[in-house]
Amino acid sequence: MASSDAGKYTYNIERLTFRNKASIKLPKTGGANILNRETCYKIAVDIVIESITKPDFRNFKTTPYHGFYGYATLVMRDCIAPKIELEFGRNRIFEQRIVEAFEGWNALSFWLQTEKRFLELVANTLRVGDPPSSLVNLCDIDAVLFNWSEIDLREIYVNCTEDTQFRIELSWVSPEKFTDNCGKEQDGKSNEPDDPVKDKGLPESGSQPKKNSPSSPFGGNRPLSPNNSSSPYFNPKGDELNGVDDGNFSDDFGYFAEIVSVGKYPDSPINCRQVRFTNYYLVPSGSTSVSVIPDGRQNDTCGNILNFYIIDVLPSGQRLNSNAVGASVTGTIVRAANMPPSSSVFL
Repeated sequence: MASSDAGKYTYNIERLTFRNKASIKLPKTGGANILNRETCYKIAVDIVIESITKPDFRNFKTTPYHGFYGYATLVMRDCIAPKIELEFGRNRIFEQRIVEAFEGWNALSFWLQTEKRFLELVANTLRVGDPPSSLVNLCDIDAVLFNWSEIDLREIYVNCTEDTQFRIELSWVSPEKFTDNCGKEQDGKSNEPDDPVKDKGLPESGSQPKKNSPSSPFGGNRPLSPNNSSSPYFNPKGDELNGVDDGNFSDDFGYFAEIVSVGKYPDSPINCRQVRFTNYYLVPSGSTSVSVIPDGRQNDTCGNILNFYIIDVLPSGQRLNSNAVGASVTGTIVRAANMPPSSSVFL
């Protein structure tokens, strides 16, 4: 073949028949009639149920009706994707198209059949003097740097109900290799090396976790990865994700400091009984926290020591109260459409 044969594809289909269970792998390399990952530009995987023996469940909420014939699992490199329930007589369980592979193969064809020929024509037209013994060609220039990432699918497992016959249909598109006008074979392969661990599919010994003793739950395990600010993967938000997203509030919501003071006060309605007071203060928008700082203490007539506190709003630094009194005082920021009512509770 010649450069005029560039850009062609072969369309293939393989039908593999099984009963009850199946396990297949997708090889890295292979002939033109074998699905291999380094020349697989597009793939579709179908599970077709051919026969069953037991009465099948039929749900006519869909057309055609759906039932249950088993499960399929796909291994993406060396890990299992979520299980796929086989509900129909004909099931498409995987499909992928490698866009950059098609683009590279088409670009190679365009270069060989259009750009390269045009440049050779221009070069030979500009030559002067005696006719050259050979025409100028651009064979010393590499055509196209051909690299692309292969599909991640490595293995397919199927587990159907008892006495079920089914087939796995593999459909794929691959480039049709040729030898160009410079004598170079163009095969359209990915040129992507396999990882010695990740690209072997599931481990041959199994895929389940080991069982440790409750007395030593992590004995013999790998050491923990660093999870602090020195790690590029550190994420400090993990323990805060159950909080309320501020973005769910409208702009007319306000920021308020909620100050809770607990103590025994001689002037309370029930003398010297412990009371919890809750008071709210309007604070600047964007306030994130309240700093409650002890600022001395004194004996009261109830026989207790009451602490005095200074309350600052962060990050604005606004001073709310410099003489809040209580056995304990805490402060938080809340958001509400209106200032919540202050309250007191007798404990």
